[in-house]
Amino acid sequence: MDISGANPATQKGIALIQGADYIAQFYDRDTTPEMAEAGMNAFVAFWDDPSSIDDPLEDLEADRVRLAEEMASQ
Repeated sequence: MDISGANPATQKGIALIQGADYIAQFYDRDTTPEMAEAGMNAFVAFWDDPSSIDDPLEDLEADRVRLAEEMASQ
């Protein structure tokens, strides 16, 4: 798509998205409130210390399993 007619801010935003390795959008809207809270906490932990990515991922998996078990038992 030709974006040459777009304003500079839009062009910059498109370039940022095109250069991203990963994109996450509306995570907190597209999951259960409990999982959304766990995910947002994991994002913050990662932003605070990207080298510790394994810890937030392990926490997320534990929360996912716990919440799935809770839902299955209802």
